[in-house]
This record gives sequence, C-alpha cells and structure tokens, in this order.
Amino acid sequence: MSTKLENRQNVEKLLGPVVEQITFAPVLVRKLNEGSIDGHYTKGLEELDSRLKLIASDSQGTKNVRAFGDLKPVLDLLSDRVSSLPPHCLLGPVLM
Repeated sequence: MSTKLENRQNVEKLLGPVVEQITFAPVLVRKLNEGSIDGHYTKGLEELDSRLKLIASDSQGTKNVRAFGDLKPVLDLLSDRVSSLPPHCLLGPVLM
C-alpha cells in the first residue's frame, strides 16, 4: 500500500508542473471567444500566448508529452479566432 502511495505522489510531483503549465481556465476561453475587450481579455491573450510559446518550444521535453499534442490544435483554433477579429474591435476600446 505504501508503495502505491509513493508512486502516486511521485507521479503527482512530476506531472503537477506540466499540468499547471498547460491548463487554461474555461472562463478565459469563453472571454476570448465571446467577451468584450477589457483587462480580462488582454490577460487571456497573454496566457494564450504563453501557452503557445511553451508548446512550440521543446525546452522541457514537451514533444514527448501527449497532452501538449492534444492541446495544441485547440489553442491554435483559439488563436486563429482571436487573430481574425477586425482591427476596429481591438483598437476601439484603446482609442476611446
């Protein structure tokens, strides 16, 4: 029993940082897709950018982590959605 617990704790110790790096709150995804452009929107953009950079770089062996491969297409779709917004949607709140 203690061996199983030790193994579970070791796996949590190894996977914990990776899971923290790739998780993206559903609220932020919804905000990027449907919300108005404000502080939360820019925070979401920054998080999206950092996740995409992390997945693109192989500094921590991310190519071997299957979750990164599963998440990349979803993040790419979200990135495409955000970058397809008309410029006046993005600059309007800044200019006002």
